[in-house]
Amino acid sequence: MNVYQVIETGQKIVPAEFNFFPEPIFSIVLCIAIAILIALLISGEIELCYMVGPIMLLIGFFLIFPTSLHDYHASTKQYDSDIEHWKKEIAMPYIHSLPVKKSEVIYIKIDPELGTDVMNIDPFYNLTNSKEVRRTPVVVSFKEEGEVTTTTDWLTTSMELSDGEKPYIEYQRLDRDLGHDVNAGIYNAKIHLPKSYTFTDIK
Repeated sequence: MNVYQVIETGQKIVPAEFNFFPEPIFSIVLCIAIAILIALLISGEIELCYMVGPIMLLIGFFLIFPTSLHDYHASTKQYDSDIEHWKKEIAMPYIHSLPVKKSEVIYIKIDPELGTDVMNIDPFYNLTNSKEVRRTPVVVSFKEEGEVTTTTDWLTTSMELSDGEKPYIEYQRLDRDLGHDVNAGIYNAKIHLPKSYTFTDIK
């Protein structure tokens, strides 16, 4: 599935709309009300007709509104479920299929003031069934196609390199927004550091 198909599939998922007149209850209540009013008009009970009309409207409201509200909540729940399914089964696999890039890290520091809300921007953070991955709050700059890219986020870090190896970052870049808060940017980033690396620059 290419990026256009992923976006198109996501666009088919639309938010629920509140419908005050659900079918078929509205049709049934309306038919009953019209039948009663016609019967009263034929019988000549004009005054009674004026009294019954507002009463029928109130009865119709109390019959229809709870059903409408229930249907709306059910539709909203289904919408959220569809979005979660799209992210997990379509958007996430697409991003995982993107080429993994490897770039040299030229600057890195720990940012202990970085709030956990930044990490939760990740649209897939709560969708993975794997064990929680330990992340580090960092500011990292790296070379990307001849330019310097800087990102501040909670990223996965690993200190498995030998002392002679230079730090580098692996990541996948999404070049365009997919919709439903899955935005263009860096995904699945992992910083590789030497075993003896020391964060000398801590914010």
